[in-house]
Amino acid sequence: MQKQKQQPPATAAVQVYLRIRPLISEEDGHDLITYKVDDDNATFHLKLPDRGSQPAPNRAFANAPRFRHRQPKFKACGGFTEILQEDCNNDLAYRRTVQPLVNPIVSRNESACVFTYGHTGSGKSHTLLGYGDELGMYKFAAADILEKIQAQDPTKCLLVKVTELYKNDQVIDLLTRQPCSIRQDANGRVRIRGPMVADDKGRIEQQPLGKVCRTAQQVTDCVEAACESRRVGTSTHHDQSSRSHLVLSLEVVTPALMEKRHLLLKQDAQLTRLKWLQTE
Repeated sequence: MQKQKQQPPATAAVQVYLRIRPLISEEDGHDLITYKVDDDNATFHLKLPDRGSQPAPNRAFANAPRFRHRQPKFKACGGFTEILQEDCNNDLAYRRTVQPLVNPIVSRNESACVFTYGHTGSGKSHTLLGYGDELGMYKFAAADILEKIQAQDPTKCLLVKVTELYKNDQVIDLLTRQPCSIRQDANGRVRIRGPMVADDKGRIEQQPLGKVCRTAQQVTDCVEAACESRRVGTSTHHDQSSRSHLVLSLEVVTPALMEKRHLLLKQDAQLTRLKWLQTE
């Protein structure tokens, strides 16, 4: 009897990756905390220092208290899709995590979201935006997406939106430094809406968000210009610690689609004016 060929497992709707970054100079003494990785079942084992031990003094933990736990044994944390260890650079991290999402975006018109979570200094901005000579994930994604969509249709391009969210629900478009607003559409999806501007005839028109980019270099220039406007502050870990949340959106569009969107905004502005006149 011929053995049936096993089908590859379906891609999970939510995948969780743990990335371990190497220690930086300000973290001397953190080697008191040790870990090991079980690659077979993607489990992370963390071992805290012995009771009463204390990290070596450094700028980040000058007043750190002594460890007070009682049992210095390994604690396991599993359930990850994969664990990326210290020797994994951004290029490899992208190929392991984000690149598999590109084909469904291009061929099936699907959407994907990449969300980085961690405390200050854990490497979120380094991973997504890059640092120094190491490229960020968005650059790899933009290059891959543009290559594939323009092979289908040379007129296709990317609409790049870069916004910043604050604790008080304030939203800023980093490309124009104009305030935006958060709204929920009829389908329950949360949308970031551009600023509303009134003309001399009383028409309220929504300003479009984003910039159309046709090359990967244009995407890079656009994002870097936006990040220069980003609010940052100095933390105990590094001097590029943001006090907000960055939202970077790459949307596949065509010139015809952008023209229709612009026309829709104009018509909506006229309707808003008419509704306002009827209520007077």
